[in-house]
Amino acid sequence: MGAMYSVHPLIEKIKLWLDEQSIEYPADINGRNPTLSEIQQSLGQLVGYSSNMTVAEIGKPWQAFIEDRMDPEKKGWAILNIINLTNSNNEFYFEKGCPDLIVRFTVLLTKYTGPLVLICDAGGPPLVVTASANPQALFESWGY
Repeated sequence: MGAMYSVHPLIEKIKLWLDEQSIEYPADINGRNPTLSEIQQSLGQLVGYSSNMTVAEIGKPWQAFIEDRMDPEKKGWAILNIINLTNSNNEFYFEKGCPDLIVRFTVLLTKYTGPLVLICDAGGPPLVVTASANPQALFESWGY
């Protein structure tokens, strides 16, 4: 849970990098970074979780602390960060958190953004996330 997870849209530059690693991805579609509204909508769709969010100010950092409503110690939590909030698409990452929750949230978010790629700073392969993926199966295939 102490690892950082970068999130990147599936674009041509990332596809070339995934090709070098022999990682499959949907070739016919690109992703993009999400808007704050799309992040907030996806957070609202996480069943059984609550989110504490900082005040949204353009040009400032923004953060959401996501935790299980019933048992945050056992069921998971994550910290989602935007370094510099914009009015449009925002780069974001997970500072820390439970990998299965991060995957579950990212699957929800891809319904708005198209495919995204998760990269853990602790090593291991990147994970291509799509809206049609089964979050549990995807998480189990990732190996974290």
